[in-house]
Amino acid sequence: MIEIFAHRAIYENKDNSLEGIEYCLKSGFNVEIDVRKKDESFYLSHDPQENGDSFYMACEIIKRNSKKAAIHIKESFDIKNLVDFIYECNIEKKCFIFSTLQDHDQLEKFENIKYAHYQNKFENKTNAKILWCDESNEIWYDQKTFSEHKKNNRIIITMSKELLKPCEMSEIKNEWNRLVDLKVDGICTDFPLLLKEYLNEKGSEIN
Repeated sequence: MIEIFAHRAIYENKDNSLEGIEYCLKSGFNVEIDVRKKDESFYLSHDPQENGDSFYMACEIIKRNSKKAAIHIKESFDIKNLVDFIYECNIEKKCFIFSTLQDHDQLEKFENIKYAHYQNKFENKTNAKILWCDESNEIWYDQKTFSEHKKNNRIIITMSKELLKPCEMSEIKNEWNRLVDLKVDGICTDFPLLLKEYLNEKGSEIN
């Protein structure tokens, strides 16, 4: 079964918005959202800015929906504050956190929250049960490496091709086909509805 993650919860050309999160979750998709911190508050934004939609309000939406959120930490701050906040909002069972920053290995010290280990090349030395993967540096996905991860009961979530570089829809679908053949557990994409249609056509089960 494959889980679909709506990248930045994009909706009507806006990303990381409360409306987008509500729409995607109610449409049966998981969401990937970007979190930053200003002063003592967390907000949603891919890039640094003066303000973005409230992460607290996003948590309230996540809490009342059945799908999950992948919370992408976009800048360095005390992660314990974020973990504590997630618990205060009672969404710890409906999310996992991850980071693509250089210090992303720091997440492994938090045993009370689900986290994903970021990989842009094959690594087997991680305690993480969820992997957030891309091929931004090199082409490394294959049956052998993914079988190794599966042997260790790891959940493999991959970033769709369009998130890494501009490409045609035919290229994106070819990549989806490769990911399905590799039996990944999740795909994060800008086109969740099209991916759902594609998986239905392929006869793949959607979680």
